[in-house]
Amino acid sequence: MATPLQKITKAAVESVAEAATTETLMPNFRIGGKKVYLPNHVITFVRPVRNTPPNLATFVVPLTFNKFDLRDYLWNVYQVRVNSVRSFVNQQPIQRKGPAEKRGRAYRPQAQKMMMAELEKPFVWPERVKGEDLPEEYDWKRWKEQEDHSKAHERAQMARSSGDIPLLTERAAEVSGRERLRNEARELLEGKREWANEAKLDERWNAIVGEASRK
Repeated sequence: MATPLQKITKAAVESVAEAATTETLMPNFRIGGKKVYLPNHVITFVRPVRNTPPNLATFVVPLTFNKFDLRDYLWNVYQVRVNSVRSFVNQQPIQRKGPAEKRGRAYRPQAQKMMMAELEKPFVWPERVKGEDLPEEYDWKRWKEQEDHSKAHERAQMARSSGDIPLLTERAAEVSGRERLRNEARELLEGKREWANEAKLDERWNAIVGEASRK
């Protein structure tokens, strides 16, 4: 009768033999011996721009990341083999601290590091879901209005912080009926029409109006 230890040993030997007979995916690089536990970094897979080959994947990584870290991450987490990795750093535009009206000191936010990995197998992103294809309970039009409003507000904040204040004429051009008022004012100046309103003046103003018309 086999002991519990012998049963465990036999099961372990059988599992190793079975794993050896089956074909498993192996990495195309040498596995490092450094152990990393509970990583706190965040990696973002970015949708590629137009005409990007499907075998190139773009990621936003921490500034402390190097090419080997991304290669090991893709293999150990997703079993994705990578042929090569390219990295570059995007500098952020200069901003000002504090509210726009106080004009705080200028500073540059933390840079953003990105990496492009050449995948062994291509990956094609799915098509974006359009507004008419979304579920009925999702109000796409309202979401689009909120998104456009937030983007316009963000652009206005950035313009004010950089000192680019719109002129009064640019803001007044958005007032409805401004073109009609401009045409009426031109006709008054050219004498094509007389100023009149529905208000009834007191008789004592007739002398003043007549004197002004004679001048």
